[in-house]
Amino acid sequence: MDEIRPKSYEAIKAFKKNNIKVLMATGDNEKTAKSVSDKLGLDGYYSEVLPNQRVEIVKELQSKKEFVATNGHGVNDATALVQANVVIAVGPGTDVSAETADIIWLIVTLRILPI
Repeated sequence: MDEIRPKSYEAIKAFKKNNIKVLMATGDNEKTAKSVSDKLGLDGYYSEVLPNQRVEIVKELQSKKEFVATNGHGVNDATALVQANVVIAVGPGTDVSAETADIIWLIVTLRILPI
């Protein structure tokens, strides 16, 4: 299992403070998904999700009158990105995520070297 970044805890806390439900859809196995979900305090998760199943999860949530924001970075995410109410493309990604995104996060760090 990859290490959870410290800022992830802060982000989830901020979402929850604003009454935003946070779910995770991952290709990881049940054990890993549950562990991450529990550590972050998520409202739920979907494990062992195949790329073509992502859009079905978005549709399922929308059928329950949920307003769905999702993130993605490539072709595997394309149908879910198009279906979601709001799309957040993280980083430069691919053309698919950038073209469907409502928000694009691009974080650039610069190191200024002495002359």
